[in-house]
Amino acid sequence: MVSLTSGCFYFLPLIPVEENVPPSLVRASPTPGTPVVIDDVGAVVYVVVADTDNAAELSFTWELTGEGLLSGAQTIPDGATRRASQLRLPYEARYQGAELTVWASDGSGSPVQVTWPVEVLDGGGQ
Repeated sequence: MVSLTSGCFYFLPLIPVEENVPPSLVRASPTPGTPVVIDDVGAVVYVVVADTDNAAELSFTWELTGEGLLSGAQTIPDGATRRASQLRLPYEARYQGAELTVWASDGSGSPVQVTWPVEVLDGGGQ
């Protein structure tokens, strides 16, 4: 014998959960892995990162081995879903052989990381 009970089910409205898409590298100068060449006027390095769902939250952290975290980078909106960050490195002979790294993060836990070796021209390129 089977007994069935009747009843009403009440379902709460479904709330969509949007997964945070991590940022992605659009372009970098110089090309990742190729040297940042510092001459007598220094060098400018930049990255452009896309984040389709959280671009306003993008933050950039620059680090140079032997120097630690660097300040002075500019962050520039590049459309609705992209941000750029650029850093100017002055001529410093002590930067020879260092690595420059930038991280771009929107807080999702999956940052974009780009690293370049640093080459300083003797005499500041003169």
